[in-house]
Amino acid sequence: MEERVYHNKPYELNKDNDLFGTYYKAEAILNVLDNTNSYLESNNIIALYGAWGSGKTSVMDHINRETKKYKCIIFEAWRYENDVDLALSLFELIADKIEIEDSTFIKVIKEVKLSAKTLFCFGKNLILNAEASVFGIKLSLGKSGKDSINEMHDSVSKTSYYSAVNKFNSAFKKLLENYSEKLDKKILIFVDDLDRCEPSKVLDLLSAIKHFFSESKKVVYFCAIDKNAVSQSINVRYNKVITAEEYLEKIFDISFSMPEECNMHTVVKDFYSRIYEEKDIKDINFNLLGDFLKDINFTNPRKIKKIFNKFILLKDLCNSIGKNREMQKSVEYMNRKDEFYVILVLYLIILFEFYKPIFNELLEFKSKFNRRFDKITDINKMPFIRVDNGTTPLDSFLNIDFLDQRLMELDNFGINDLKDVRIRYKFICFILIFYPNDLEKIYIPNLINKKESMPLDEYENNMIRNIMFFNNDIKKSNIEILSNFVVFVTSKMVFVNEKINKSINIKEIIDMVKMYL
Repeated sequence: MEERVYHNKPYELNKDNDLFGTYYKAEAILNVLDNTNSYLESNNIIALYGAWGSGKTSVMDHINRETKKYKCIIFEAWRYENDVDLALSLFELIADKIEIEDSTFIKVIKEVKLSAKTLFCFGKNLILNAEASVFGIKLSLGKSGKDSINEMHDSVSKTSYYSAVNKFNSAFKKLLENYSEKLDKKILIFVDDLDRCEPSKVLDLLSAIKHFFSESKKVVYFCAIDKNAVSQSINVRYNKVITAEEYLEKIFDISFSMPEECNMHTVVKDFYSRIYEEKDIKDINFNLLGDFLKDINFTNPRKIKKIFNKFILLKDLCNSIGKNREMQKSVEYMNRKDEFYVILVLYLIILFEFYKPIFNELLEFKSKFNRRFDKITDINKMPFIRVDNGTTPLDSFLNIDFLDQRLMELDNFGINDLKDVRIRYKFICFILIFYPNDLEKIYIPNLINKKESMPLDEYENNMIRNIMFFNNDIKKSNIEILSNFVVFVTSKMVFVNEKINKSINIKEIIDMVKMYL
């Protein structure tokens, strides 16, 4: 199993192991850094935008390994989140790295640290609570120990903040430029793991980098940013006085974005090659699973790897306990190779891992609708079902004795298949299981028997039209993880006529996921 699982930790990128376009993004940024000199001297704060889990750390690790023109320093912000001020932690990390590598800078570093005490909280044990605002940035002032109290007090009392800022900028700039000159390289400082930090602290750190740390032409700051998370913090702090876009444009001189789309065919093919023999996947339609992931908006690399790993775990688990007769059904399921089976299992894993309340309610779909029926006082407003030539109120339909797990199956739902009344019952049952419960109305497609007098093409066109109307209605839901899945299945099966080898019992798969994961 070890060789087949996906690793979520950053890994050494190359062309062969790059599934999500991360390698080519890293190479493009590396090319800019190594070949753009004068522009970066005055535009030296770079953002790499990307959601949590999109591969930002892997990009920075690749640049760190491959760059020939920079001395790289990595600041993992989350390690210092409990510090009073992340900016101070960043400064101390840079100073300490330089001091460790070259002891000749000890005297200069001591001077820079002394000037920094008037701006930042020096250390983590505050005994003096004070707060100042410099250029709109909140800075905590304090003293870390008895030995520095008098020294810092004299520095603060004798120096205005304007002078303190200038003194720090000048001293820090001199330190970086002397270090760069000695190395004969520029300095590239990666600021990573901001995703894990409190958003307000992230804003303070970015502002400090802009105003205090970026004076030198010999240093470039490269910040990995979850743009959406930071944007929300900006809107809260500044109450839309300045937009998030405007704020970020003022902070960052250059920005890159992680790939929002990847070659899903490559990703899916790699996944199938990990769970089945090569000879068993030659006829697999890889695009079907790729379309599924895109249609339900589940494209984050880290999350995709997580659910793929869960599938591999589930498969291995079922095979390992397969000698137990009671588990034979699970073994049989997990060795199926047809696309819709894999899609259904992955979808249920997604719900189990990321939408647990929704997962827990899947088999309680009758109760879900009954709670709504309790609020209906006019029987004429009760939704109804048409799966033959009659009309059945939905509450009565849900209480039909044979509406049990025998009909809770994913089956072939093509137009020709839906001419069978039993398949129509399964289709309606599938819709009810995954129906999003936030819609004001309950939309169910009309599926009726073909009348002898009705031409076949007219009957089929009516069926297609009814299901198209249903898809459009269910898209109104805000619970997109459900509505998108229902639309995906109906579109692929009804309109494209994708097939499955054998019906899949939805209840049994839900129970299997619940038991083993």
